[in-house]
Amino acid sequence: VVHRDSTGAQRTILPGQVNWMVAGSGVVHSERGKEALVDHPDATVSHGLQLWVALPKAEEDVDASFHSADATVPVVESDDVEARL
Repeated sequence: VVHRDSTGAQRTILPGQVNWMVAGSGVVHSERGKEALVDHPDATVSHGLQLWVALPKAEEDVDASFHSADATVPVVESDDVEARL
């Protein structure tokens, strides 16, 4: 997935990466799927999860920001299913 936002961040998000975007006082963003990654070898299937967390009232007007990190993502296996949390 390719992430772009109004803070100027642009990042290709690959398996095993975790991203944190703070909307704060306002941000515009987009994520584009595998059509944006046609030259990437792992672009055949894409599964992701986007969660929204409310900031504490006192921090709602902070500047918007985007952070990305490689992470050790836990793997859960059961029968024929493998999930990365």
